Amino acid sequence: MRSFVFPLFQVVFVLMLGGCWSNKHSESGYQERSQGAHYKQRTEIDFDDMEVAGAMASPESLLMDRKASGGIGSSGRGSGGGGGGYGMAVGGANSVAPPVPTSSTLAEPDNPESPARMVHYEGWTVLRVAKPDESADALAALAEEFGGHVEKLSFSHVTLRVPVDRFEEAFERVLEMGDVLDRLVSAEDVTEAFVSTGLRRRTAEATRDRLIVLLAKSKDEKEKLALVREIQRLTEELDSLEARMRMLGDLASLSRITVELLERDSLSYGNTDGETAEFAWIRSLTPFHAEICSEGDKLPLEVPDGMVDLEQRGHFVAEGADGARVWSVELENNPEGDTHFWMSAISERLGADFASAEVREVAGWQQIRLVDRSDDPYIWLISVRVEGRSLFLVEAYLPSAEHEERYGAAIDQALQGRSS
Repeated sequence: MRSFVFPLFQVVFVLMLGGCWSNKHSESGYQERSQGAHYKQRTEIDFDDMEVAGAMASPESLLMDRKASGGIGSSGRGSGGGGGGYGMAVGGANSVAPPVPTSSTLAEPDNPESPARMVHYEGWTVLRVAKPDESADALAALAEEFGGHVEKLSFSHVTLRVPVDRFEEAFERVLEMGDVLDRLVSAEDVTEAFVSTGLRRRTAEATRDRLIVLLAKSKDEKEKLALVREIQRLTEELDSLEARMRMLGDLASLSRITVELLERDSLSYGNTDGETAEFAWIRSLTPFHAEICSEGDKLPLEVPDGMVDLEQRGHFVAEGADGARVWSVELENNPEGDTHFWMSAISERLGADFASAEVREVAGWQQIRLVDRSDDPYIWLISVRVEGRSLFLVEAYLPSAEHEERYGAAIDQALQGRSS
């Protein structure tokens, strides 16, 4: 049977300077909060209008092209998204944070060309408290008060989801619950990813509908078989694109606030005292944010199934709507050592703080699996690999064992893809 090539559709995206801003704050180490402490911010707003143009070839003409070329083509995975348009500027202590958009301004899935900005806000803080269990209960009540919910709860950390238009107020309330040892606020614009995915979905849906009409009119059995295969593939791609849009919409409508709770007598976590500068970054690692990415170069990975690439310029961060996330960075191999050297350094400095710390090899990477001490523990995967003067670092935060079962194989696959 002769095979066919059937290029289905062509979409031309012209994405004029989208906006992204990032507002971040991080005090060095876990310092005591003093009366004169100020809130450092790095921020930029540059939300230009986005112009999108699309063009679709007719299925009839594409069918003729397919017959002439003699094979059935395939398209890329449906999990891809639009290009990133992200910038960052550094401001001083008096920088003004950009306004938080309300949930009513988010783009609607059925209208992906909407110019409304879709921003994923995330706050992280470390609080020193007298009784972590009571503070955890208070944080859970706070989430309910603000119309949100608890995503993860244990005696050592709590993750809340609150509506985007109440993020700033909720985060300020959280900071009042204890002594602030560290904090960070970030915002990632996912508008372009949402818009481009929406356009691809609409184009694929229109093409599939026209192919169904062609199938009903076709008299040639080979042509019918090719059409059925392409309709099936388009249906699978549509499912993937719609899932991606739902995840991006969820990230933009509900902000995330993660709080690490430390008892007043326990301040060892994250302590970099006595460390040389070359190893201090290890102690500053945390499973709850990807600030380490700003310390090195972008290390692209294959996006694990079920997650979306937040498409940050200069960083790779992929996240699922259920709170799981993966990020990566290329650091300098200094002091110079091999993969085992760096894994030993990480294991010695972090392993004792967790219920278990197991090291294994994954496709040329060394990976340590750290399990939280709580009754409902999270899993933190840290993978390293050395290539010459580069130290590759990949981290994954998995809120529970169920998340590890869901994403574990995909994360291993991403590491393997980076090794090949």
